[in-house]
Amino acid sequence: MKRISIFGGTGYLGTVLTTLLAKKGHHITLFSRRKNVQTSASCIPNVKCVPKANMDNLEMIKRELKGSDIVINLMGTWDNNKKRADVTHHQFPVAIYELCHEVGVQKMIHFSALGAEKESNSTFFNSKRRGDEALLNRSKELKVDLTIVRPSLVLGHEDPFSYKVSCFIDLLPVFPLPMHDATVQPVVIDDLMKATELLIKHSCDQTVIDIAGAKTYSLFDLVTLMAKNLQGTDKGIVRYPNFLTSLYVNLFGWVWGSPINKNHYLASRIPSTTEKNDLPRLGIEPTRLETLFPHELEFKVYDKYNFDRSIARR
Repeated sequence: MKRISIFGGTGYLGTVLTTLLAKKGHHITLFSRRKNVQTSASCIPNVKCVPKANMDNLEMIKRELKGSDIVINLMGTWDNNKKRADVTHHQFPVAIYELCHEVGVQKMIHFSALGAEKESNSTFFNSKRRGDEALLNRSKELKVDLTIVRPSLVLGHEDPFSYKVSCFIDLLPVFPLPMHDATVQPVVIDDLMKATELLIKHSCDQTVIDIAGAKTYSLFDLVTLMAKNLQGTDKGIVRYPNFLTSLYVNLFGWVWGSPINKNHYLASRIPSTTEKNDLPRLGIEPTRLETLFPHELEFKVYDKYNFDRSIARR
């Protein structure tokens, strides 16, 4: 069993991955930038939580990293603020990688995103790209194996995207879908977890791994497919004009609680797709979304009560 340190482990991907690895006997140290670490995985006995893990506490992080075999970085933010996004996606991951070298960690798996390799006006993608490039440059100098994983949109049981879409479809008689022409190649969470486990167990001769699903969808086609399977109908879903979406995010996208912000809109202009899906190369056949619904997303009508009960698993 390995000692694995995970950064950004309190989000959707982090919670699923931490739970999976811990239940298989690995010893997990879960680093969080928050003062209080709140995740269902923190209740598992062999998961240790380390709060306040940020750029101001690098010495503390260095102490906690000692003895780790692998570091996995899942940190991400849709913050419109360029400085905060650069710290999260660029400066902090590079600092962690350098600490890995100092304390003798053998491998770092860094999660980026499909589209980060392309020029964009999106703060999210630009900061992700700077972080990826900086890590690749440092990997030429430091003796720590580096693997950069770039997934597309991730779907599966309890994923936040499906939950939000289901809520809108259920609550609104007409669902005006923004960014309807965005292009994604969604990957099922189980496939991504299998790929991550393989990267943990084995060395990889490829530094950048693109992870995507079996089929490419426009956002409109994807939401229509979800509506048919979750609600039994796709009536009421309409394409919201892009110029109105742009107007909305510029006027109201900065408001806390807004369903979309300027960063989301600008990122949607970049296709989250790849021509070199590495899942088959890893021996994993991409799961078709048609087989995912409705078995993984079991509630036809999502509400907060049922959603929280599903997460509680009791």
